[in-house]
Amino acid sequence: MNIPSPQEFGPITRILLLSLLLAFSTSAFAEEITAEKPSEVIAESPAEVVVEKPIGTPPIKPKYKSAFSMGILDMSDTSMPGQEISQRDIPLAFSFETDKYAFEISIPYITRTAPSGKVAKSHHHESKKNESTTSTTSILTTSGLGDITSSLTYNLMSEEDSLFSLSVKGEIKLGTADVAVGLGTGVNDYFGELDASKSFGDFSLSAGLGYAVLGSPGEIEINDVKKTLYFNNIFFGALGAEYQFSDHFKMGIELATGQATETGGTEQRDFSITMSYDFNENKSLKLHALRSLAPGITSRTLGATFSIAM
Repeated sequence: MNIPSPQEFGPITRILLLSLLLAFSTSAFAEEITAEKPSEVIAESPAEVVVEKPIGTPPIKPKYKSAFSMGILDMSDTSMPGQEISQRDIPLAFSFETDKYAFEISIPYITRTAPSGKVAKSHHHESKKNESTTSTTSILTTSGLGDITSSLTYNLMSEEDSLFSLSVKGEIKLGTADVAVGLGTGVNDYFGELDASKSFGDFSLSAGLGYAVLGSPGEIEINDVKKTLYFNNIFFGALGAEYQFSDHFKMGIELATGQATETGGTEQRDFSITMSYDFNENKSLKLHALRSLAPGITSRTLGATFSIAM
């Protein structure tokens, strides 16, 4: 066996040393890169931090609200030819409402054209009694303050807690109008009413039943015509339906009935249509049309009311 000489070890040794040095340098360089830039496989993504957004505090609804309204009502009765009656009311009203109570007061200004001795129409207090009148009866136009009315309503139940809503209402008509010109009777009237309503989505039904204690002035003189007026206490009621077409517009109908206020008079039977439009949360407009369905009575009422919440 031939053993390489020391001279032949030189190149071989140098090659081996260079190979070892190169291998060591490559390995060291790779470790340095790995240390400076961790592998995507080894590195873990930071944990996701969930930040909960604070829940917005719902607006606090006021415990009460008040409103001011102004309206105009045109009423006419053409039941008797030559004895037509026309009346215009301009009521100013103020209301104050809480979750349970609602108070309202209305002050009307009346302008009317009617035969001498006739009393102005006012909230269940209108005589529909057939009277012997002649074509020579004077037709007069008078105007002035009408009877002031005030009411208080208490909510007994609401649909949120019960099957339907139920409220009780008390109302007083004060004898503030001038009796001498036929703008009122000069005596107070008292009303009590129980109202119920039920909603079915955008559609709702309502019903009411009430009793009126009507004051009787007795012998009075209206436009130099002597009259004797005695009014009966009566029951009255109403059935209604309403539909909410949009957030701003709704429409309703109502059939109202009541006993005759005078012996020999005509029972009340009225059909009405109401349309309401809310411009915003504070302003609204209501249109009202009423037609008498009582036999032998031809009367109608058209009205509009503009309200501003405060």
